[in-house]
Amino acid sequence: MEKIQIREYNIQHINPSSTWIILGPPNSGKSYFITDLIYYNSYKYPVCRVNTSVPSTYKDYCSIFPPITVHAKFNEKDEENLIEKRQKPLSMLEHPGTSCVYILDDINKNASFNSSFFKDIFQKGRHYNLLTIVVNQNALEFPPSLRSAATYIVIFKFDKESDKRKLFENYASKKLFENYQKFSEIYDNLTNDHSCMIIKKPDKNVNEEETLKNCVFYYKGDGTKKRWKFGCQELRNWSSARIDESKIQEFC
Repeated sequence: MEKIQIREYNIQHINPSSTWIILGPPNSGKSYFITDLIYYNSYKYPVCRVNTSVPSTYKDYCSIFPPITVHAKFNEKDEENLIEKRQKPLSMLEHPGTSCVYILDDINKNASFNSSFFKDIFQKGRHYNLLTIVVNQNALEFPPSLRSAATYIVIFKFDKESDKRKLFENYASKKLFENYQKFSEIYDNLTNDHSCMIIKKPDKNVNEEETLKNCVFYYKGDGTKKRWKFGCQELRNWSSARIDESKIQEFC
């Protein structure tokens, strides 16, 4: 196979209103990536909302985000209310104060990705000024309609050959990789030592060579930013005044 140059992803220049699917088994590097993604772009987003069903992950998120914005159980009705509030005139949503980080991490025990809520988030999320990050360990948890609507797919190291084939067949279009062999070789090289492959949704009418160059990247988080805090001090004070942070320890 001819040598292919894959560039490192510039994590500081993301599409502000975008949808990310992040896939990987436990301890593959997903948390490092999410931390970097939010850290380098936090100045764009004054508000946030996080859902996770994993106790240890809940605690980690509460150490970064104001705890009142982090939820230990996904409730679709509550999330629908969030989206309903964001369905305002475009002139209001374009104001920088409305941009929101929205994280859904390992919530599939309480959620159905086939629901109209997720279809709305993936297909119309850019109109709500959301940076939507959906994290999962199972490559096939998302139906085709969501996979094709995501702006970015971030894939960490899966060792099983069967898992890699699922990734190729469901996330790596032939517009990017002409066959499984080509995908597998690039994927294996990009996902060592907690690195990941990032696939950006290809533009239409672009040849394969240009598509691979502009839509496939690698990234490795360094895990050094765990002590930083999201949001202004006023937001954190507002959270502290309304939630007993000892409950975080009780849950964990």
